[in-house]
Amino acid sequence: MSLTYLAGLGKIRNGVLATLLLLTPFLSFSQDESFNIGVVTDCDSEIDRQFVNRILAEARILVDDYVLVIEDRHYLKGDCSAATVKANLDRLLADPDVDMVLGIDVIASHLIAKNGPYNKPAIGNAVINAQAQDIPITSKGTSGVDNVSYLELPLSPQRDLEVFNQLVGFEKVAIVIDESVFKGIPELKTFLEDGINADSLDYEFINTEKTASGTLAKLSDHDAVYFLPSNELTDAEFQQLINGVNERGLKSFSVLGRLDVDRGVLAGVAPASNIDLFTRRTALNIQRIINDENPKKFGVKVNLKEELVLNMATARAIDFSPGWDLLSEAVLLNEERLDIDRNISIFDAIAEGIGENLTLNISKQDVEIQAKEVTIAQSNLLPDLTANASHTTVDKDLASVSNGQNPQNRGAGSLAFSQLIYAESAVANRSIQQYLYEAEKANLESQTLDIILEVSNTYLQLMQAKTLEKIQRQNLEVTRKNLELARIGTSIGQTGPSDLYRWQGEIANGKSNLLNATAQRKQAEIALNQILNRPIDEEFGTQEIDLLDSRYIINNPNIDRFINNPRDYKKFSDFLVATAMKQSPDLASLEQNVKAIERSLLLNKRNQYIPNVSVSANYNQELYRSGAGTEFVFGDLNKWNWNVGVGASLPIFQGGRRKALVQQSQVQVMQIGTQKTNLQRIIEQQVRSQMEQLRASYTNIELAKEAEEATVKNFELVQDAYSQGSVLITQLLDAQNAAISSQLNSANVIYQFLIDLLTMERATGSYYMLLTTDQRTDFESELASYFSQP
Repeated sequence: MSLTYLAGLGKIRNGVLATLLLLTPFLSFSQDESFNIGVVTDCDSEIDRQFVNRILAEARILVDDYVLVIEDRHYLKGDCSAATVKANLDRLLADPDVDMVLGIDVIASHLIAKNGPYNKPAIGNAVINAQAQDIPITSKGTSGVDNVSYLELPLSPQRDLEVFNQLVGFEKVAIVIDESVFKGIPELKTFLEDGINADSLDYEFINTEKTASGTLAKLSDHDAVYFLPSNELTDAEFQQLINGVNERGLKSFSVLGRLDVDRGVLAGVAPASNIDLFTRRTALNIQRIINDENPKKFGVKVNLKEELVLNMATARAIDFSPGWDLLSEAVLLNEERLDIDRNISIFDAIAEGIGENLTLNISKQDVEIQAKEVTIAQSNLLPDLTANASHTTVDKDLASVSNGQNPQNRGAGSLAFSQLIYAESAVANRSIQQYLYEAEKANLESQTLDIILEVSNTYLQLMQAKTLEKIQRQNLEVTRKNLELARIGTSIGQTGPSDLYRWQGEIANGKSNLLNATAQRKQAEIALNQILNRPIDEEFGTQEIDLLDSRYIINNPNIDRFINNPRDYKKFSDFLVATAMKQSPDLASLEQNVKAIERSLLLNKRNQYIPNVSVSANYNQELYRSGAGTEFVFGDLNKWNWNVGVGASLPIFQGGRRKALVQQSQVQVMQIGTQKTNLQRIIEQQVRSQMEQLRASYTNIELAKEAEEATVKNFELVQDAYSQGSVLITQLLDAQNAAISSQLNSANVIYQFLIDLLTMERATGSYYMLLTTDQRTDFESELASYFSQP
């Protein structure tokens, strides 16, 4: 178990500082003002080297008068055994070329802290518990031993396991630790056992093997794993161990907290920033030693922060669902799922909405219904041919005296034919239904445009909700950092307890804001699923909006030249108004309704003087007869007959109904003409208003970005000043709130611009981003032609 493991992971695991540290080699200097540091480690670990490099880099910033040197011969690697570490330590203490000794890892730190005094300064950086390890510590929190100092890790496996158990409720936990640690520090095992047994937990110590597979083989009836640092597993093997634990569905917790949670461990309570405290304290101790201070006076306590961290990707992988209170309390990693197959862009959502939206499907069915009305109207003008068949049975006595006219059993058939020669109502109805069909198709097109706008707005509102949630989470993190600054300030007298209470209240408010933001995001996801006719609770991912996408009209260089000044901008608006009048499906629908009403007016006028004319014919045939009365007494009668007729009808008087119908149709024509004029004015107003809104929202994008950059920089300066006690908490709160507001505004203005753009395009009757290449070319040609007109 080592602090260097923690430190090294802070570099390697995050993949950022490792490369930088590797560029800082161990250099040997032969200058008079050099200060030579000897290093002893528990094991042969590249992580240890990187941790030492970081300490050295921090110390060099603090020390100006000396060149800090660690020669290769003074960097002694152990084999994870206490005997080798002790021999290396004695060698460095006896080396006259070494000015001080730095012990890395728990065994080296334990031996340094326990076996002083020394003839030269020696410090260790990883004592677990001084009292449990029987290491000297004074009431003032120093070693009190000449030339001896150390840093006591405030690690509490007992506290970790309490939190872990409350979090997941395990049955039996495996505590993974290097066997060499217990051999080198026997007191440590007793310390751990006493603490764990006090909580009556079912546990088992699992000693690490050289491989992840060997360690995993020791896990049997355990349902949880608690990781203590390991020097015996390489970084790659430790990662395989974490992966193996997750594959088995075991819940996991790490004493190193965030550093291991980033790698896939389920949870931990130590933030990654804790490593900075150790490197800085060690560097400060080196500076004090160079300034001739005795290490026995150095404080050994390090106040680490606690911050519950959850890896949500791991939680999903092992099918663990934390409670709501935990989700609001913890720092959540990988909260946004990346393993969801359904990942949609705004264009995907639009295509899906056009195909699957239920409201749109209802409109499509309305078109189909109206198409059948056209067919029905057409059928009234076509011939009507009807075949009939009948069987009749009468009383036998009656049949006997009927002279063959009514035989006891008789079957007959007939054919009836009719055809309208002319009927104004039928002719008019066919035309009216066709106009209504065209109107219904235009309504469908209008409904499609509405659904595209609704889907787009819902998608963009979801993106706004996700941005709000993200910023509220960041704000909570910043507030937690400010609370830590207040704690530090209180400890050194810069601030008072009131600041702590205020920041604790702000954290509670931040959690509440985050919960509300999360609820808004989920509601937006539900709304999008509903409009796309998806399962309401189906999870999906979204793609960020690319404002530079060539499909947006603002990115067309052939159009930009027509809107670069107020005069051209107005003419461009005129062009869009003209385009809207030409292609608006709402106007098209209204015009078809005008035609239907005008045809109805003509019908009512013609009905006053044009008769209905029709022709009809019938053919009747007796098919069979039997029983009494089948014979004709006075000769056979004809068993078949036919007739043909032509008729015409014209109502003479209907109580003034026909005149009233004409007058009603005339009023309807006037009314719908007024509606058309009103609709045209509304469309023009929408286009011009949205163009003005669009111009403003587009300009706001750059302004909001500038405001965000300024307020964030101001917040960083004020936060730094607060950490030094130079400003009041109210000033920091004001700066933080301003930064949050500007960040939200900067993100939202982009979405609002797109909403304004799509709303304007809806008013014109088409969406530029959905046009084909040929359609865009035609649009540009029409625009150029319009601008060429005087």
